[in-house]
Amino acid sequence: MSFFSKNKNKVTNTLNSNLSPYQKVPTAEEGNQVNQAIATSTVSSTEEETKSCCNKKVLCIFITIIVIIAVFILFGPPGPGNESDISCEIDQDMLIPTINTTKDGPQPAALRGNVACVDSDAYALRDLNEYPTLYGATITRNIYGPMEAGFTSRVPGMSCLGRSQSVSRGVDTNTAALAVVYLCHKNGHDDEEIMALDTCGGHAIPYHYHERFNCLYTTDDQTGHSTRVGTAADGRGIYGPYIGEEEDGGDVVGILPNDTDTCGGRWGVTPDSDGQIVYYYPIKAYPPFTLGCYGPIDSVQQCRDLYPDTCGPEKAVVETITTMYGTGQYTLDCPCFDENHSNVLGNDQGRPAFLPPL
Repeated sequence: MSFFSKNKNKVTNTLNSNLSPYQKVPTAEEGNQVNQAIATSTVSSTEEETKSCCNKKVLCIFITIIVIIAVFILFGPPGPGNESDISCEIDQDMLIPTINTTKDGPQPAALRGNVACVDSDAYALRDLNEYPTLYGATITRNIYGPMEAGFTSRVPGMSCLGRSQSVSRGVDTNTAALAVVYLCHKNGHDDEEIMALDTCGGHAIPYHYHERFNCLYTTDDQTGHSTRVGTAADGRGIYGPYIGEEEDGGDVVGILPNDTDTCGGRWGVTPDSDGQIVYYYPIKAYPPFTLGCYGPIDSVQQCRDLYPDTCGPEKAVVETITTMYGTGQYTLDCPCFDENHSNVLGNDQGRPAFLPPL
């Protein structure tokens, strides 16, 4: 042992003799033992923290996977046209068009997502006491196209479908609802009221409208024309179903138009067009309900050309649909309907047998 080590221990022992057990100064050897213990404890603590962080990451990844699986089960895998064409805010009075058909010609519309927004005046018309939403959903200004994301037993109000039955993604809401009723009645739920949409034609969270819109328009007294409901992503108006026509006696009455094109639009005078003929989209009782594309457009084929992945002859998916009225063919996610309300290429089936008879 060196001179310095001997004297260091001697000094330490002298100090310790005058201190209480809790105040003793450790020897060099005891200090080394303490330092080693601290180092070991620090490593152990770091390992525990690392394990804890890893466990948390694994848990987060596991939860994320479960959520993704749940979304796939409820709504199916991502499909074409899921992004909205325009954003609809509650306090937004003026919409900036995002589609320019004047410059670019007819354009495809989102198959799932906003194609238009409810105007402020129409939004204020809805009385929730008279027209409540399904399951208390908060109303929005979202207007979707005709196609539904699919119905399974996991969708609220659809438990009657059972585990093995469903309605595919890409069927318009009216036809999908008829198919659900048929399947549920087939399963013995004859007395159960089945509602795919509320009485104003909307549903889901986030809430959005597909059809009807009967709580969002009135009749213009001067023209007999239905008032404006919303604005499409191309800046053109969406109106209630009736156009004005003057009778022999001079009275103006509302009638349903018979000159809408495949996109769902027509040319005519509206209550707010200052007597000018404009292109707009009246609401219809059949798909596309509001619009299936942004027109004007000349033919069904021109509409189909806008959707090569869903309406084209090589990629179109045709499915057999049965309702209480009968069985027919339907092209999934193809919003191009002919004069018989069929969207099947070739028009061989005429009016689909799954629709109510005329």
